[in-house]
Amino acid sequence: QSPICKCVDDYTPDQNGICRVDHEFASETYKPQIMFGNQKNFARINFGNKTAELLSTKQSNVVAFDYNYELSEFYWASVDGSVKGTTHIRAIKTDSIHDISKIKDNFFNENVKSYGLREQAQIDSLSVDWITGNIYFGDKINGKLFVMTGKIDDQRFTKTLMDKNTPVVGDKLKHIRAIAIYQPKGVLFYSDWGTHAHIGRVNMDGTDAKILLDNTMQGAPPVAWPNHIVIDITSSSEDFGGSWSPSPMIYFVDARHDYVARTNFDFTEFQYVFKPVQDDSTHIFSIALFEEYIYLSEWKSNKKNIFRIHKNCDASAGCVPEEVLSKSLDQKPMSIAVIDQALQPPLGSANPCENKCDEKELCLLTPGTDMSPNAVCVCGDGYSKNTEGKCVDDCKSFTEMNADTGNCEEVWKQSTEEGNACGAGFFTCGGLSNDDLAEAKRTRDPKFCIAPIAICDGNQDCADGSDEKECANFDCSVLPGVRRKCAPSGTGKNNNLAP
Repeated sequence: QSPICKCVDDYTPDQNGICRVDHEFASETYKPQIMFGNQKNFARINFGNKTAELLSTKQSNVVAFDYNYELSEFYWASVDGSVKGTTHIRAIKTDSIHDISKIKDNFFNENVKSYGLREQAQIDSLSVDWITGNIYFGDKINGKLFVMTGKIDDQRFTKTLMDKNTPVVGDKLKHIRAIAIYQPKGVLFYSDWGTHAHIGRVNMDGTDAKILLDNTMQGAPPVAWPNHIVIDITSSSEDFGGSWSPSPMIYFVDARHDYVARTNFDFTEFQYVFKPVQDDSTHIFSIALFEEYIYLSEWKSNKKNIFRIHKNCDASAGCVPEEVLSKSLDQKPMSIAVIDQALQPPLGSANPCENKCDEKELCLLTPGTDMSPNAVCVCGDGYSKNTEGKCVDDCKSFTEMNADTGNCEEVWKQSTEEGNACGAGFFTCGGLSNDDLAEAKRTRDPKFCIAPIAICDGNQDCADGSDEKECANFDCSVLPGVRRKCAPSGTGKNNNLAP
């Protein structure tokens, strides 16, 4: 079905009929603000001299990057080279999001908020839901999809949305690579380049997951390394008003099979935008869309550059991307993003998450009707609802609920006045007589008072064995300074926390 040719809200046609962004920062000579990251730096594209200008150096393997324009916040995932597979999500607020050329060197190294994950993971994909402020990200190691409260000043909660137990797709989740969010319908698209490579769609609360493209589908493009997905909210096969298309075009790339393609919302029709001849292969890592162009980050050693190609190109007509930069980059460009408020419009209806959930809940968009999503309030991982419907900590072994804060606290952090005879910094063994408790309080005798790192290490230190009981429900990550075996094999998680 042919697309409807009209400009949506926040865009105005130029003299050639091309829809241009129309906001306070746009002008006749306005160029998109394009940022990209690589293994060591953040950079922006200077369209005036076609060069890459460094915004920040001394980065560590930036593999995923996004932003929240309204909040003026950047978010990125960095792989820590010192511990294989460990990723942090980092965030920073700026007053220059409307003009990133003003960002100074070391900006992305100062006043940065860093959020570590409890389990070993590697985040290859990150996408911001600017309507709710949540961040969606995928774990390449464990094949999981998560959502996290994203606003810098918010309390941090994370929820697992998809894993190996997810109906339909769970056994096919291996290496989640790309995430693209479409808030009016409460859904997101994702890609996975594991042994069963595919592109799927799932509701933003993790329900109703389905595979849209894999190698079992006749007449569809082959898929192996589906590196990125973008949604063109301005294109539609039906007339509409507002900023959001009810039937947007989806663009995706596959680095193994060397192509950029477009499809409809349900992945039933496909067209190649770009597919090079065999002796001129590419390796596209990331794509971004702005006005009439798709921007591509290219990995090939002889082509490390940012390219662009018209979004309406037809590969059969011989469309070829053009270089944006005048010379190749020294390092592989990774995640690329266009920074513009027109790419993050508000919903056409009221925000269903506005003042909806309690402070310890995540508000997630879900499908509604007529481009107006619904929302649900959910507890993050490690929390569940009590009889009053409030999210409270699921207290693990060796923790107790603090009635004042509603949070679980490790028993060794309690003082003698709070019932821990050995005092803060020690675990008091069980089964002690009153005389033993008095002795523990007075001398911290090691027969009665155990250092936290000795809990669930496979060696019984307490006479009654209380330091090794219920280890299957113990969270080893809370132990301070652990560099030893944690939880006897087969009885708990994180069995090996060696350095």
